[in-house]
Amino acid sequence: MEISDKLIERIEAYLDQSLPPAAQHEFAAEIAADPELAEEVQVQQLINEFLIVARRRESTKNKLALIAQKHSYTPSLWQQPKFWGYAAVASIALFILAFLMWPTKLTPTYQEITESQLQAYPIESFPISGSLWRNGEEVPQDLSYLVKAKALYKKKSFSQAFSLLERISHIPDVEQNGTLFYKGMCLIMTDQLDPAKDILLDIPADDHLYYGLAQWYIGLIETKLGNFSAARRHLALAISQNQLSQTEVQHIEQLMESLPY
Repeated sequence: MEISDKLIERIEAYLDQSLPPAAQHEFAAEIAADPELAEEVQVQQLINEFLIVARRRESTKNKLALIAQKHSYTPSLWQQPKFWGYAAVASIALFILAFLMWPTKLTPTYQEITESQLQAYPIESFPISGSLWRNGEEVPQDLSYLVKAKALYKKKSFSQAFSLLERISHIPDVEQNGTLFYKGMCLIMTDQLDPAKDILLDIPADDHLYYGLAQWYIGLIETKLGNFSAARRHLALAISQNQLSQTEVQHIEQLMESLPY
């Protein structure tokens, strides 16, 4: 952000509350939406506060100097206006430096929370190569694809996992929604957010294993795309299903609290 004289004048007018009410509210909204502008306003406010203190001290020193002249004595260094002028400038510089160096991200932003949560959902280990056998019988091909795809997913080979999941044509009902969920996750991990959202939306609300997770990740996608109202709706649905762990619910609540309105 370029700091121009015009911007500084506008900030000072805002701090002095000399802007018209409508302009004051409009600038306040700009500050709330722009972290860099908010920081510049804080710095300017600190400068103004220190200048006020410096002027008061300058007035006091001038009075001391007049008294010194009247009584014919030379004021000590700390009583001289020049000393206090230098001290005020040094104090302002040190305070601003400390302010700029002080950690400002005391709480994570919604972008940071989203990035931390938009990770591959963990999955158990699965065999990865060869034919799969169960009780002496070879597992049907489509089910074999699913197991191998989950193993590839665990190894973070998301494109390969998605290719295998796409080859599945017949799968037991109990595995259908899991197939959809991991297809969606593979697309998320390869940054294909819109197709991922479309797939996750196909998981029905009566699924007691994957629906809550799907709503959570749809909420994360909407957050990343800047659709905050939709994000809140899906995140609230995720919590309402009572399918997630307490830790996962806390993660979602933290994200919802950080979302802008």
